[in-house]
Amino acid sequence: METLPVYVLAGGRSFRFGKDKARAQLRGEPLIRWAVRPLEDRAGSLTVVAGISDEYSDLGFRTLGDREPGLGPLGGLAAALHDRAALAGDGWLLLTSCDFVGARGQWVDRLLKHRTQGARAVAFRGARWEPLFALYHTAALEAVEAALERGDGAMHALLDAISAVAVPVPEDWHEAVSVNTPEDLEAFARRETDAG
Repeated sequence: METLPVYVLAGGRSFRFGKDKARAQLRGEPLIRWAVRPLEDRAGSLTVVAGISDEYSDLGFRTLGDREPGLGPLGGLAAALHDRAALAGDGWLLLTSCDFVGARGQWVDRLLKHRTQGARAVAFRGARWEPLFALYHTAALEAVEAALERGDGAMHALLDAISAVAVPVPEDWHEAVSVNTPEDLEAFARRETDAG
């Protein structure tokens, strides 16, 4: 099984949630652990990208601070790509977020199978791109930084601009949830209880 660096975005302000989502408790564990657990077998390394360095080190995660806070997911991707290049040279990483729970490790395998020569990103696409569970190559960094320079933080616009490889959304994609509110967390907890 191929592994690759996994970067988890946790730098958002959690306005709709009302507190730090990554630390929200679900069955006695922080939400971020639920987000990364299905990916551990595919993660050659696992790094959280947060507002400040070491923000989640108390949870046992290597935590990288945003290079420039407040730039949203695209700023987090820039930090991840710089870090990946500095640590291991050019190559791929998986980007996900701390509030995306219920993912499947097999989805990573599907993305990896669709890499092509010269591709700079591979992402699921149904009615729209799914940019926060996707593969990005360090070759995308120039386009990411150019978008940030223009003030264009839209992840879907980046994927269009770099001609990302589009992969059909898995049939079980609906089983994953982006937890944006306490109600989303409660609904996911109920579902997990029913499934358990």
